[in-house]
Amino acid sequence: PLAQFAPKYNMDAEFKGSSFSLRQKLRVLKSLAASSSSSQTPESLHSLISRTLLSRFLPKTSHSILNSLLRSCGITPESSGPKGTISGSRPRVSFPLNPADGHLIPRISFVSNDFHSGLLHSMTHSFNCGEHLLWIGNQGTGKNKITDHFLEYNQLPRQYIQLHRYTTVPSLTSTPTILDGVISWEDSPLVKA
Repeated sequence: PLAQFAPKYNMDAEFKGSSFSLRQKLRVLKSLAASSSSSQTPESLHSLISRTLLSRFLPKTSHSILNSLLRSCGITPESSGPKGTISGSRPRVSFPLNPADGHLIPRISFVSNDFHSGLLHSMTHSFNCGEHLLWIGNQGTGKNKITDHFLEYNQLPRQYIQLHRYTTVPSLTSTPTILDGVISWEDSPLVKA
């Protein structure tokens, strides 16, 4: 079905400015393989394609055309429970931890709900597939809070970098530290990563 969908999407006049690229196809296939090999309920091809193409941000007409294209290729939405709910336990990421970084693991109080559980499940799945995670949103919407909970749950260290309009390359690559009253420059968390 994916092989049928991609050329139809790329040739449709409604989506002339965008394409379903090879990178997006590989991301969908990698996610399908990872979800089918895990103990969790696998994510449907329909939801993977919709998420990859950011269909929830499309205008209504484009969204309905995308859904009809998916249906014409035999890709239908799953009819599972409400959005955001997860059956079974939440998976953990597999990542080696340096014992010296134990103090960098966040310890926060966090109240979870169905939406957060779904979001954390999606984050874990993407992280285990090797994808990078990027949060973009307005100030005060909980981006740091959910990230800290994700890191705490998976026992992963957190490195913090503040970006602003005056950020320079040297400030991203090295950070000043005071050790025994002497200022020394160390590699920044970005370089260490």
